[in-house]
Amino acid sequence: MALILCGIFFVSGASALIFETLWFHQAGLSFGNSVWASSLVLSGFMGGLALGSAIAVRRGDRFGSPVRTYAILEIVIAVAGVSLVYALPSLGSVVTLVLQPFFELPLVLNVLRLLFAFLLLLIPSTAMGLTLPLLAKALVAADPNFGRVLGRLYGWNTLGAVGGALLAEILLVRTLGVRGSGFAAGILNLAAAVTAIQASKVFGKRASVAEESSTTEFRWTSSARWLGAAFLSGFTLLALEVVWFRFLLLYILGSSLSFSVMLAVVLGGISLGGLFASIWLRKNSSAHRYAMSIALLGGVGCVATYGLFPGLVERYELRDLKTVSEVLFVSLPLMFPVAFLSGVFFTLVGSALRQSCPSAATTTGFLTLANTTGAAIGAFAGGFILLPAAGVEASLLLL
Repeated sequence: MALILCGIFFVSGASALIFETLWFHQAGLSFGNSVWASSLVLSGFMGGLALGSAIAVRRGDRFGSPVRTYAILEIVIAVAGVSLVYALPSLGSVVTLVLQPFFELPLVLNVLRLLFAFLLLLIPSTAMGLTLPLLAKALVAADPNFGRVLGRLYGWNTLGAVGGALLAEILLVRTLGVRGSGFAAGILNLAAAVTAIQASKVFGKRASVAEESSTTEFRWTSSARWLGAAFLSGFTLLALEVVWFRFLLLYILGSSLSFSVMLAVVLGGISLGGLFASIWLRKNSSAHRYAMSIALLGGVGCVATYGLFPGLVERYELRDLKTVSEVLFVSLPLMFPVAFLSGVFFTLVGSALRQSCPSAATTTGFLTLANTTGAAIGAFAGGFILLPAAGVEASLLLL
């Protein structure tokens, strides 16, 4: 069951990043402004993930067959995702036509156009936000070690995202075009849905068994610091990602391929960190006691990798890098260690949080809600507050 669900979630993660890449491309055509497009897609994507997590907190325990519900969500993602790929380029003109009374108020018109597009993006991204809590609920019924379950699902899903980000940029868009790539992503979601439906027939009864828990209600007192840690972890990593990308552009030629490779490095570190933590928690179910040490090591690593970077640049006289191997050569030593530790930390925090939550779905919902909210705010703060006010070096030290 674990192998099947992790495989399904790997495919789902790949599809999610393909869709995000395509939405960004199509939103740029619709609004004619890359800053608006990136802000719209990122806020819609992260906002939907947070909303899906919030729904899991309130309703996650009421889904009788979590795997079957997950299959339905994958179908929703496929239909909504492909529809957005087709609709976004013409969305701006259609909404403008509907909002004719605001022609003489361009600021209001643009805000309403962005708001309408944001609401449409929430549909598939909210469904994506619900998927991890549902699969965690299903798998914990077969494997009571929540930390191990969380690390495996989180790791494989994020590893799929690495493949999706690279696949969309290097192969799909060039061979199938944007709309053809959208259909390819939708087919991946439908494949995940069909496999999940078949799995629900075999594992449905097991996945619906009530979980054993040490508590019947959420304990705010003991959970607050772990939720705060999850929030700060998401905030810090996304802000760091913005700062890292801006710093590496001093040496890398800016292109969509370069950004995809750098994103893949960060996601790859997170995914392998989650998988490592899963193995660790299998051997030691109380490994979450080391979460503080991992966070401290991440802070030290952030400063150390930046401090060692000039030696790498001076030794090889690096500049104007553009190939995949060249971008990897400079981005791996700078970003991968901290991203890896972030993946470990997220999983350990989830394992600790499970001690004060009544179910796996509730735990995962609270954890991802806090982490995703922090990530959304961190992405904004990194680009619009920290870099303009403090610059690259001071921002890295602060983070």
